[in-house]
Amino acid sequence: GHWDPVTKTWTNSTTYTGPQGQTGNVTRSTTVAP
Repeated sequence: GHWDPVTKTWTNSTTYTGPQGQTGNVTRSTTVAP
């Protein structure tokens, strides 16, 4: 994942390949409130 100290957001991107060879991408962003 990647932490952005400016926006206080943690971004985690996962790329996966399915059984038929198709690809997908999942992105999760979490913002930490002060």
